[in-house]
Amino acid sequence: MKNVFLYGVLLMAWSVQAQELLTPEQVVEIALKNNYDITISREQADLAKNNYTLGNAGFLPSVNLNASGNTSTNNFKQNLSTGVVTERTGVNSNNLSASAVMTWTVFDGFKMFATYDKLQALNELGELALKVQIENTVSSVLLAYYDVVRLKQEKKANDNSIKLYNERVQIADQKFKLGLTAKVDYLQARVDLNALQSASITQQMTIENSKADLNVLLGRKTDIAFDVLDTIVVDPSISLDELKSGAEKQNTLLKYNERNVLVTKKAIQEFNGSLYPRLSVNAGYNYSRTASEAGLVALNRSNGPTVGFTATWNLFNGRILNSQIRNAHVQMDIAEVQLEQSKLILESQVFQSWNNTQLAFQILKLEEDNILLAKENVTIAMERYKVGNGTSIELQQAQQSFDTAQLRLVTARYNAITAEINLKRLRGEYVK
Repeated sequence: MKNVFLYGVLLMAWSVQAQELLTPEQVVEIALKNNYDITISREQADLAKNNYTLGNAGFLPSVNLNASGNTSTNNFKQNLSTGVVTERTGVNSNNLSASAVMTWTVFDGFKMFATYDKLQALNELGELALKVQIENTVSSVLLAYYDVVRLKQEKKANDNSIKLYNERVQIADQKFKLGLTAKVDYLQARVDLNALQSASITQQMTIENSKADLNVLLGRKTDIAFDVLDTIVVDPSISLDELKSGAEKQNTLLKYNERNVLVTKKAIQEFNGSLYPRLSVNAGYNYSRTASEAGLVALNRSNGPTVGFTATWNLFNGRILNSQIRNAHVQMDIAEVQLEQSKLILESQVFQSWNNTQLAFQILKLEEDNILLAKENVTIAMERYKVGNGTSIELQQAQQSFDTAQLRLVTARYNAITAEINLKRLRGEYVK
């Protein structure tokens, strides 16, 4: 069992050395390029950008080229009032017409201006939606990255404990052979050691599964091998005033809701524009030619320019427009309520995140102090056990306390970096 475990540890160590080492900055860069959710959001933002044109708003004229032609063969009979009768069969006739027409709406109750402003707001809304997706993805990627770091640190702590437990097994074995202790001490030491070795193997599998999940977030194949850093570095320098100020000015979701209110206001202006008359001017050039082998007119041809205007004013459409305007006002009210709600939620999130961060940093400081105490305690217990001044139970308790202290320190560091990531997301630091 011991040889199998050592072989597995050596194999894992060699595998880690052969893997690419990724930093938090690198995984964020990869995610920004490959993540599918970001790609979809970017394409949706491009759709809104493509729609933001003067033509879609109705400012530009439309120009159409029209052409038609036909040829027919008919039997022809014509009786004139003068008594002349003309009758022929297989008479060929053809008709050709073409025109170029321009129509330009010059007034629509200022609806085109509101439409253009709304398209601009929708374009900005698409960009903000992309930024929200980037923020969420970056946060998710960093949390997944540091989760792998946490698991790696837990395994490292477990492997450190294995060294101590292995030393305890050797001492217990020697004492048993010398008749200084009962065999139960040796057996208990082996049981504890085997449990840690089994946990180490399980932890390695958990690490590999977590790496696969991270690869999915990075838009990569799940079996791509990589390694992560061994440490978690936190920044406790963020102040509450900086957090509040940054969240109010830079929070992307808040900006999104503010822009959504503007979209609903411009929609109301669009509908109000339909209450006014609509005036369009048109100009064109027409060409027409008709030819026939029989009849009074053998050839008729005309061509020339045309100009004119069209004025329309809808006076009644079954109150559909009134209903649309009322609904638009309701949509604006909903958007304004959502904006106020998002402000309250953001304020609460800032307050809670700040408290969670301060608590996480305080606990981290305590656990950093506690690990030193636990390490000294297990060292003293081991020395006492070696010389026979301490019992196996005392050493076992000291080792378990040291194991717990290591895991609590790893958890405290992970909780601290998690709180820090959430603070930066609220401040809008992941997109500029």
